[in-house]
Amino acid sequence: MAYEQYVADYERDGFFVIPSFLADEELAELQENIDRYIREVVPGLTAKHAFYVEQTRPETLKQLQHMDIDPYFRDYANHPRWNSMAETILGDTARCEGPEWFNKPAGTDHATPPHQDNYYFCLTPPQVLTAWLALDDVDSENGGLIYVQGSHKRGIRPHGLSAMVGFSQAIADYGPDDEQLERPVRLNRGDLVVHHGETIHRAEPNRSPTRHRRAFAMVFKGEKCRRDEAAFDRYQQALAEAGATLVTASRSMERNEEFAAGLRSQGHDAHALQFDLEDLDSIDRLHSLVIERFGRLDVLVNSALARDGHKGGLQDQTPEVWQHCGTGDLAGLLRICQLFVADMAEQGGGSIINISSIYGVVANDPTIYEGTDMVQPPTYNFVKAGMINYTRYLASYYGKQGVRANCISPGGYFDEQPKSFVEQYSHRVPLGRMMDNDDIQGAVVFLASDASRYVGAERVSLCDTNDTIRKELAERYPLSKVFADIGKAAQHEWDAVAICTPAHLHVQHALKLLPSTRAMLIEKPLAISLDGLEPLLEAAREKPVGVAYVMRGHPAVQAVKEQLDEGRIGELKQVTYVGGQHFPTFRPAYREIYYTRRETGGGAVQDAATHSFDLIQYLAGRFDSVFCDYGHQALEGVEVEDTVHLTARAADSRVMVSLALNQFMAPNESMLQLNGDRGSLRLQFHEHRWGLFNHGDEAWQWSEPLVNERDDLFRRQAETLLAAANGKPAFRCSLEDARHTLCINLAALESAGEKVVPVDGFGG
Repeated sequence: MAYEQYVADYERDGFFVIPSFLADEELAELQENIDRYIREVVPGLTAKHAFYVEQTRPETLKQLQHMDIDPYFRDYANHPRWNSMAETILGDTARCEGPEWFNKPAGTDHATPPHQDNYYFCLTPPQVLTAWLALDDVDSENGGLIYVQGSHKRGIRPHGLSAMVGFSQAIADYGPDDEQLERPVRLNRGDLVVHHGETIHRAEPNRSPTRHRRAFAMVFKGEKCRRDEAAFDRYQQALAEAGATLVTASRSMERNEEFAAGLRSQGHDAHALQFDLEDLDSIDRLHSLVIERFGRLDVLVNSALARDGHKGGLQDQTPEVWQHCGTGDLAGLLRICQLFVADMAEQGGGSIINISSIYGVVANDPTIYEGTDMVQPPTYNFVKAGMINYTRYLASYYGKQGVRANCISPGGYFDEQPKSFVEQYSHRVPLGRMMDNDDIQGAVVFLASDASRYVGAERVSLCDTNDTIRKELAERYPLSKVFADIGKAAQHEWDAVAICTPAHLHVQHALKLLPSTRAMLIEKPLAISLDGLEPLLEAAREKPVGVAYVMRGHPAVQAVKEQLDEGRIGELKQVTYVGGQHFPTFRPAYREIYYTRRETGGGAVQDAATHSFDLIQYLAGRFDSVFCDYGHQALEGVEVEDTVHLTARAADSRVMVSLALNQFMAPNESMLQLNGDRGSLRLQFHEHRWGLFNHGDEAWQWSEPLVNERDDLFRRQAETLLAAANGKPAFRCSLEDARHTLCINLAALESAGEKVVPVDGFGG
């Protein structure tokens, strides 16, 4: 095979794909030896060579390194076809750094962060490439690869600590400019994708419930490559600064040491210690040992439970059982926090993370235990609920001394429960499964890091001119400060500010508060007119400011956008939106307050339709012109429009758009369909799913539900504000995008069923 044809693509784009790189029989031989290696060699390997998501579950094997310890793979590293390809592309004699195997197991609901391989390699000149052979078909559903076209030409980017297991570092300033250059890659089994060592790439979560995403990879570097010692020293320093010394402590020293060894194999400084939550003297010894050996503790994660303390139903419980639980889960938690919170306060800060449970918040559902011998003991609910309020106490009393206290209350955790229980529990979860380690680690890393440095109810402040609302919220939450005047709030320094006042006040309040904050999120719509926008746009050039068009962050929307970017339906030609909501029951407070007047952002155009306008332009391109008919049809208690019909042209008039929306129909349902010349995509928001129908298909292909409830979207949106406050580009809707959507709102209102209005006429 002549590989010269790929050199131009490699130099221009930083990556290329060779279809069917291996013949079927060669691929079968390689797969047979990988299977043999996993079956015969892996069980005896240390964590340095074999990495599991969960060490006790062989099916979660995620990565194999240094496979050249096996004679077959040691010889395979010199395979003439692979080496010929590498030397042709690099223009130099190439040497393989050792075969590796990767797996993104089915249902792995975590993405691989954007990164550059040579950030870890530290090679100069950067004549290094990674050759990645697909062992499964790879697409956006099961963890598709995404490359940033041409990014290898711009050198190594700053990296920072990643929350993803197996990837300690990720690009710190990844943003919209990178996203515009993203190129998804679809691979068939046996295809080879080759990328430059400095090409930015990432991977999607594996959303498939059944399909793995496995690959065999080898790294080749040119003979002229040498390690850049200065860059390597900077990398090691970054790891030291961004990483942490980790101490794992529980009753079993053997299990602790095994866990710590796995962490050390990934480059972490990890240590194993022993203590017993039920033995207060043991807790005192642990505290003394940590302080003596390491000098301080910055993060304390409490997830232990008393041994054999939680058994039997209510009628099986005795005072002795409750006293036993109290000794460990209550007195033990009290003591360990007592000791370390005092140290944290003295050193000027720290973070306490307590792992509670959903059963500390809600009651059990007895039906999920039917058909099993499982019984949920009331002691568990008691101690987990107590942990939540104890955490609030710590946050309230120690927040001013720099100590953050937060509690995570996860749902059902898979721990080899009976099959019937797992099925009955999973049936109640939109994701269709119980949680695992990956599902909680991101939250722990976030709360342990500076990204959450103002997270904790005692560090949140409120400004509201409504006396009733202000007093009610002040009584409900332990707020740090409460203001009745926006000017007084602007006299303080803030990490982040959310503007959620009525729309006609957004710009005014944003201009007052922007100088005193690091990041700002403004509720949609951005405003009700263009007045004052230019000063805000100018003031926001130096700080991250986003607008809360929440649907952009919906995982189904992101999935559909990926499908569009991959060209799955060909060229987009037409978009249709149909939907509505029952305001009398859906959002009664809104209808009774600001919705009644267009001057405060009321009416269906500015309230609901603006979400759809923004979403359509996010997926299909900016609107050029609109014709809009609207009116008041049925909603009681208001005179503004409750129904909107709009037609528009988008993307330089290439895409036709139609929208029909009302705010009085009983089912809260909505649907968006995008039609291309080779297929269609559909979003069903009330079902939280998306579908694909290609020409020639017999039926729609539907995703699983991707969101639990509406609040999940707002939590994601809040996370973007926290990330922006920490200096990371996170907002999906910029001020400029929101300004264009505002122009669509104004054009729609001016159209009034009488004329076509160009959006550009409003400066959009």
